[in-house]
Order: sequence, then structure tokens, then C-alpha cells
Amino acid sequence: MAEKLSTIEYKETLKPLKILVINDDNITLTDIAVALPSSLKKGEDVIFVSSYEKAISAIKENDFTIIFLDHNLTPNGGEGFKILEVIQKKEQNEGKKIKVYSTTKDEKIQKQYKEKGIKWVSEFKIAFKIGKILNPKKI
Repeated sequence: MAEKLSTIEYKETLKPLKILVINDDNITLTDIAVALPSSLKKGEDVIFVSSYEKAISAIKENDFTIIFLDHNLTPNGGEGFKILEVIQKKEQNEGKKIKVYSTTKDEKIQKQYKEKGIKWVSEFKIAFKIGKILNPKKI
């Protein structure tokens, strides 16, 4: 059963939604940006990064509500778990919860994320999910 994406949590924060999309494929990032709903309100941001270094920097410098995390950002891959550690450390240090979704296509890796409490979403549905969070009754 699909989880309802933090609509209640989002409304309770009364803060603008801030989303980070981490993916090394620039075509995918462009497709997501083009497909994003026009429902983003003033102060709500979606930030796109395509490398491990930029992801770590963005996480440390911003207060994200939701992060969509690609697992492999280099040919050697596996950076997703390292990024997740940084996210979890930030959550512990700041006492805040960040909703994280893995976008890896690898089913073995998806299972490992699931064991860590991280749900999977197809990278092709990221824009749709963002729209559903912002306007759950319209979609």
C-alpha cells in the first residue's frame, strides 16, 4: 500500500516546503523540473543537485523537508548510503525529521533502504509526488 506523503506533517510545520532532488542524470533532473507542478507557492523551493559533494553541501546548508535520493552518483556508485548518514546525523543534531525517498532502480539496494526505513519512489514520479504533497485533493 502506498504511503500518503507527509501531507499532515507538512501542514503541521506551517513552513514552506523545501525539497532536494539528488540525481546524477541531468536529463532526469531536467525532466523533473519541467514536469513540476505549478503549485509551488512563494517560499517553496525544489533544489536539484547532481553530485555527492553538492548534495552534502546542500544538506548541511539548508533545512529540507523532503529529499529524493539517487543511490549511485558516480561510476563506482554507492554514495546514497553515505548521504543518508549525513541526513540522519543532521536529523539527530537538529531534532528534525526529513522525509527521504530512494530513487534507485536496483531492487537489492531498494531492500537495504527499506530496512533503514526509507521508501522507494520511481524517479519518473517525483514531480507527481511533489504535486500530491502540495495539493493532495487536486491530484
